[in-house]
Amino acid sequence: AGGARACLLNMLSAPREEDGPFVDGVRAAFEKLVAAFASLAEEAGAAPEDARARGERAAMFLHGGLVLSRGMRSEAPWRRALTSLREELTPAVPLAVSA
Repeated sequence: AGGARACLLNMLSAPREEDGPFVDGVRAAFEKLVAAFASLAEEAGAAPEDARARGERAAMFLHGGLVLSRGMRSEAPWRRALTSLREELTPAVPLAVSA
């Protein structure tokens, strides 16, 4: 929907201090998303230790793009987030991994 709709996983997440009925499912969905992105980065040549960080950043781009697009009432942040995925997941230059 061009970033105009809220992320379903965010809508199902409980507040940080609470355990809601979907906590385990949401965590598993995010883990699978990050793992899938990490796998793509590794296939594209990222070192295994770098691939996980790239997968997490790719998930952040997507979800952050949705939040920003909705808040700004603009599809532009969402479109930039999608465009940045290729650069993030196809490592031409190694990124430093930090905790």
